[in-house]
Amino acid sequence: MDHAEPGYRVFRTFLLQLTPIFPSFRLLGDLSGAVNIVVPLNLTGQVEILAQGLTFHLESSIEKGKNGSAKVTSLSCLATIRDVTVTNHNGGLFGLAVSVFKQGVSDNVRHMLQGIICKKVRKYIDEDANEKLAEAQTTSKLGDALESNALKMISVGGEEKARIDLSSIFDPALASKFFIDFRLKEHPICVDNTVELASWGEISYMGQGDTPFGPVDSSWPGKSPFKTNLVDSMTNKDSMVELVVSDFLPNSLLYHAYVQRLIKVLLTPKTKGVASFLRTTCEGSFCISDLAPQLAEQYPNSTVELALSATRAPAILFSEKNGGTISISMGALVVVFAVNGNQRRQVIVVDLDVVADAKLSIQGHNVSGSVELRKFELKRRTGTVDISDAEIDDIGLLVSQLAENLLNGLLVNGMPLPLPHVLRIKNSNINVLSRRMHIQVDVDVDERRLSRIAAQTFFKTPQFSDPDPANMNHLRRMVRPMPFLDSRQQISQFNFNNWSTDSARK
Repeated sequence: MDHAEPGYRVFRTFLLQLTPIFPSFRLLGDLSGAVNIVVPLNLTGQVEILAQGLTFHLESSIEKGKNGSAKVTSLSCLATIRDVTVTNHNGGLFGLAVSVFKQGVSDNVRHMLQGIICKKVRKYIDEDANEKLAEAQTTSKLGDALESNALKMISVGGEEKARIDLSSIFDPALASKFFIDFRLKEHPICVDNTVELASWGEISYMGQGDTPFGPVDSSWPGKSPFKTNLVDSMTNKDSMVELVVSDFLPNSLLYHAYVQRLIKVLLTPKTKGVASFLRTTCEGSFCISDLAPQLAEQYPNSTVELALSATRAPAILFSEKNGGTISISMGALVVVFAVNGNQRRQVIVVDLDVVADAKLSIQGHNVSGSVELRKFELKRRTGTVDISDAEIDDIGLLVSQLAENLLNGLLVNGMPLPLPHVLRIKNSNINVLSRRMHIQVDVDVDERRLSRIAAQTFFKTPQFSDPDPANMNHLRRMVRPMPFLDSRQQISQFNFNNWSTDSARK
């Protein structure tokens, strides 16, 4: 379905103009062959090229490709080398000729290097980089988009043996068969040193889409088409990365999960952390018969299974009330079974109606917060256990308190953010607005790890690969950077057309 609004927007993540300045670099190489300068001359000895004052300026554009991936195009490139000096060592007559025509040779080499630098860079951007971007996935499994520890073991009552594995409760298909759509919805909007990307953000079963509703609002704070947003000072500060997420994202997931009948929870004595609770007879501990003593009377020494299944698609609403609130509404059917040996009996069926409010914040790499259950109603539908409506209400009140404590116990320590390992969060902020969430993050980048990833993906191309050593018998070349004149950090190595890195010296 073609929604008017994108599911989420990202801001301040891409630099369109690049102007590095490198004080100097040096190229060394062995010479072989012959050249005809008035008379034939053999090429012997070594050539040394010292280039000083290299300035490189690149402008590029980014747009939406045919498959929804990003496409980068180089617009202009200018490489300027202030001065080049060419020296031939032990070159015999050829070295003498180079010395005589040194200025002319140096000027020709300077122009050649300037052209080679831009040609190589533009070819890589226009061809190789876009090929990699086109191959990049525009959809991803929900399980791949989230790290496995995003749903972790949580403790009930602080005891290690009472820890619940949340990932074992829910249907595995939620992670393996649901895909999030990363395709760009529109061309990126570029301003000074920034780019704004708008993606679909739809989460659907097998990536098929067809969600019957769309985002209501995914605009930046203060730019809503509906009203002016009141935001705090953190929202107005510049951050390295800003993200606006519409409540369409979780609602699209919940809708398709409901259609596929995957919003269901089954608690059995085999579920980690709840085995002691799911018993009708217990001594010295807390179990389900403490909530409903009738279970112990009619089904003594039995275990209990609880099956919960949604009766409507759960809904999540982002709103600005109380400084920013996430409201969750859900209706479900709860079936209680008593199990004794090979006998499994359905003992009671109740309707469950829940409305909860959550407040979230980012602390370091964790999302923390609090939950308040505003509504938790149980209504008996059928059953063989004689429980009155008043007793059902009491059970609902107690269960709501237990559930609220359980959720707050999970959030008090926080859940890990599913971030790439190359990023470390410095400053962060969450603002829940009307129908969307505004996230701001300042990050540090693990440059070494990022360089390794880039080398394994983007830079495995002929333009950045070393030549075949078999073809280097008579020609060895090396790129060596010159130190800064004021002893600052040395520049990195470069590969040019017909020049490759064989070794590096300081």
